[in-house]
Amino acid sequence: MKKVVCILISLVLLTLICIPCFAQNDDLVVDDANILSDSEEQVLEAKLKEISDRQELDVVVLTVYGLDGKDINAYADDFFDYNGYGRGDGHDGCLFIVDMDTRYYTMSTTGYGITAITDYGLEVIYEEVLNEFKDGYYYDGFGRYGELVDEFVTQAKTGAPYDENNPYGQYYSGYFDYSDWDDDYESSETTERNPVMGVLISLVVAVIVSLIVVGMVKSSYKPVKFNSNAGYYLDNGSLHITNSYENFLYKNVSRVKIETESSSGHSGGSSTHTSSSGMSHGGGGGRSF
Repeated sequence: MKKVVCILISLVLLTLICIPCFAQNDDLVVDDANILSDSEEQVLEAKLKEISDRQELDVVVLTVYGLDGKDINAYADDFFDYNGYGRGDGHDGCLFIVDMDTRYYTMSTTGYGITAITDYGLEVIYEEVLNEFKDGYYYDGFGRYGELVDEFVTQAKTGAPYDENNPYGQYYSGYFDYSDWDDDYESSETTERNPVMGVLISLVVAVIVSLIVVGMVKSSYKPVKFNSNAGYYLDNGSLHITNSYENFLYKNVSRVKIETESSSGHSGGSSTHTSSSGMSHGGGGGRSF
């Protein structure tokens, strides 16, 4: 029996080892493409940190030159997940990524960031920073991004996030057509460090070892001959049915809500997908500049 208990404890420890654990990251500006001066990076870092601490939601900026063959949305998701970003149990946060190789930018959101920054809200941010990026004013564009995230989170906490049915500024309902959104990618294929695969492997090992243990325990019991006749297991005359009746307990009615789309072809809210770490993310769309 002690041997069986030791095996089960080992399986539990093996499974826990395979579950990812990320440390909190305090670097909110990662300028790998070197498009910001040192002073701009320092000031922007301080600004995003103040917003992140006050709103309890990480507001991150990432610049790169090339995506190592990945989809930009998958790259953003993985960078956020595997570098320890996100506040609280929901890993609340958002990340704005610019790839200077393709001159394209987009965003990834997690936790409360998905609630606060809807698909509509993402489009507003993309539109607001576009001219700044086209003119090469990256610091100003990132600053505007931080300000908008701050506004959107504050608004979402009132229970009515900025969305198609609650427009922000001049961006009326139907302003965006979302035709440039493309979330049909498999980010699970874009990383070598896949903790989900590790968990699956550990579960397979656990099942195999469990079957071996069950087989060992089963072999220690004296087998009982099977008989397909239920009467074989009853004592003659031991079953007496004195009353029988039927009671109607309840009924179950299923209803399906039929969604209606706005004139923009988008019904509002946030689209989500699952990253390679198994975490739920919002994000998509983006702009070229």
